[in-house]
Amino acid sequence: MSVLVLLLVAVQFSGISSMALSRSDGSGGGDVLKADENLPVLGSYAKLRELVAQMQANNAGNMRFMAKKEAQTQGAVQDQRAAAAPEAGGSWDFSTTNVQVQGVDEADTVKTDGTYIYQVSGGRVVISRAYPADKMAVTATLDLAAEDLTPQELYVDEKYLVVIGATGNAAPVPMPKRKGPAIYPPRSLDSTVKAVLYDVRNKAAIKKLRELELEGTYVSSRKVGPALYLVANRNVDFRILKEEVEKPTPSYRDTAQQEEFIALGYDEIRYFPDFPQPNYLLIAGLNLEKLKEKASVAAYLGAGQTIYASTENLYVALTNYEEQPVALKQETKLGDGAVVQDKVAIRPPDVTTNTLVYKFALEDGRVAYQGKGQVPGTVLNQFSLDEQGDYFRIATTTGRLGQS
Repeated sequence: MSVLVLLLVAVQFSGISSMALSRSDGSGGGDVLKADENLPVLGSYAKLRELVAQMQANNAGNMRFMAKKEAQTQGAVQDQRAAAAPEAGGSWDFSTTNVQVQGVDEADTVKTDGTYIYQVSGGRVVISRAYPADKMAVTATLDLAAEDLTPQELYVDEKYLVVIGATGNAAPVPMPKRKGPAIYPPRSLDSTVKAVLYDVRNKAAIKKLRELELEGTYVSSRKVGPALYLVANRNVDFRILKEEVEKPTPSYRDTAQQEEFIALGYDEIRYFPDFPQPNYLLIAGLNLEKLKEKASVAAYLGAGQTIYASTENLYVALTNYEEQPVALKQETKLGDGAVVQDKVAIRPPDVTTNTLVYKFALEDGRVAYQGKGQVPGTVLNQFSLDEQGDYFRIATTTGRLGQS
């Protein structure tokens, strides 16, 4: 039978010793985060092809295992915490989302502020008055299906409603700056993840304030005070190794800047050395109270699966599979002992797993890379990760994959 061992370890991150977050007046990719300077810049399409080819060669044997690990949203049961509502002729308690870390809100399909309930229902968000009971009624309905948005999760505070969902349309190919005829590559069928911000203080006149949209699939999100953070994965197609036509870089749309999608330049994309999967990891942050301030969007050649956040740091974990083929040498000999032929047989390979953890600093809607750690084994979900003081703790399970 398979042997599984549960490990609880503290992770030491390699990277930088201090964080530097700063603003930039440059156009395009939002804030320039100096802490990211510790990661190499992608720089060009040629470099992208080189890195993807290298990754494919290094992981040719274990790609089938990596394909089984999709980016996943988090889900588990925690201890409930009650939050007190403002007094109005008395006081009452109401349940809130079971968050993992105090002060770090997590999205949910149902939210309440103590008086109103906000619920994802199909392609709509239904807002109902729940208190007092004799005034219970549906007060508003947001039909998001009409906007080609499938709502998945919500955030609610005393001012704002944030709806996070997926769209069915891929981001358009940005038009090149050069003039003249050109052949544009077909766009992949990746969807986008969109966060829509509403002012819900007046339930009779709910107002849309802003949209932030990332190309790719939704991984997870967190909200720390007024700061919202989104994490998405965008696939890199292996066909770039065979096709000469340059594929578009990841793009995003922030209505605080413009209505059209903005493509990130290769000089704005960094990569994790020895990244195991051909994806772009996109992390966006914005401050809900600063509606005119552009979002901070960072892109990394890598991927993410499991998310953990404290009030100051974001951790992105990714399972890496390493296949170790074992060669068994066989010799055929004549009667006098002379070797006639050598044969090499390959037994089924041993597959070991480890978890890569990338650490990012959070501050007021901005994100900066801090360092990387690696531990043996795999994590179950976000509750396998924890930060306590200056230590990051992770529980993993180790064993030989596919052996019994």
